[in-house]
Amino acid sequence: RDKIFDCRAAANETILLYGMPAKQLLSIIANGPNERFSGSTSGTAFGDGVYLAEDAGKCDQYSTLDCSNDVQPELHKRLYASIKHPGAVFYMLVCRCALGYAVRTQRGGQHAVSMDT
Repeated sequence: RDKIFDCRAAANETILLYGMPAKQLLSIIANGPNERFSGSTSGTAFGDGVYLAEDAGKCDQYSTLDCSNDVQPELHKRLYASIKHPGAVFYMLVCRCALGYAVRTQRGGQHAVSMDT
């Protein structure tokens, strides 16, 4: 078994999936997901942030079809240098995430106080 999937309970780590439009993949690979662009293609139901999921079906809703070598030549040069582009691809990243620990509050900002203590 690959150690990359051995998540640490002390850091509340888990494996999550990230779906994105094909045109954003190269930037995300180079720079990571960016919460400043949250909602630019799908909205922000839970506020600004990077949205990840356990369910591939949910991530698939945010992925777009990459069907041509002509549309994204730089991405295809890097991903398909030694193999032929398969013709119809949806991209999804598998991410090892440190979630930290959730705190429930009734107010945000500097007046936030845990409801559980």
